[in-house]
Amino acid sequence: AMAGSENFEAVGKEGSGLRRLLCFALSAIKDEGGLTAMAGSDEAAMKALVELFKSCGMDEKMANESVGNKKFAQKYGAILAEAGITKEGGGCDRNVGNLLYHMTGKFP
Repeated sequence: AMAGSENFEAVGKEGSGLRRLLCFALSAIKDEGGLTAMAGSDEAAMKALVELFKSCGMDEKMANESVGNKKFAQKYGAILAEAGITKEGGGCDRNVGNLLYHMTGKFP
């Protein structure tokens, strides 16, 4: 069992969306196969990732730096994809983007 999983249970129905999002994020971090699907070094893919990251509240500079770290960019992109967050869908709230960003760095 995941440490602190009892806290997820205590969230109840009101926090079920956040609970699902966190579970998706953790599963995406652990899913090595899913990360390689995001791999790609062509400029169009990098620009798309920058735009996706910006739609989650990142500024231009931080988005470019994040994409420059290929391993991190693949993980963060996979987490956003798993959570169903897309640029076309309007991205996500900056606070949600920050939470997922920090989880990406915290759980290698």
